[in-house]
Order: sequence, then structure tokens, then C-alpha cells
Amino acid sequence: MLTARKLNTFTFFKLPSAFFTGVRVMEIDAHQCKVGVRHRWINQNPFGSLYFAVQAMAAELSTGALVIRHIQDSGKNVSMLVARNESTF
Repeated sequence: MLTARKLNTFTFFKLPSAFFTGVRVMEIDAHQCKVGVRHRWINQNPFGSLYFAVQAMAAELSTGALVIRHIQDSGKNVSMLVARNESTF
């Protein structure tokens, strides 16, 4: 079973830029994945708001985590590529 802790560990080793900018999976179930970003100096632009790239990493992680979960549940070997990503901030 895919958990938030496992995803955050995966992020540390495989997506370090997301991890060090504070992107974290808060919870995941079969229908949704909640991701949070702590506002820190490393992820803020000169205007004091979050860099869009950090927001995009969080959005892509949330959708990718759901895909990974469903692939694992299917038991099949599948390779994936994110072709489109929409989000609301």
C-alpha cells in the first residue's frame, strides 16, 4: 500500500528538488492526494510569494502519486508519462 510516508521518502531520494523546497504528501487514498508546501526562503521569489515551479512540482506530485497508487493496485507493469497537468492554487 502506498502511504504518504513512503511517497515522501521516495521524494527525498528520487526528487530531491521537490523535497528540499518543502513539497510533502500529507495524505493519500484511492480518490485524492493532498500535498502541502511549507513557505520558506528556499521556495519564495523576490516578491515573497512561492515560485511557480514549486507549485507545479506539488501539483504534479499529487497527480502522479494517484497514478502510481492505481498502477500498484492493478499489479501490472506500466510506464507512465505526464502529458498534461491542470491545477488550481
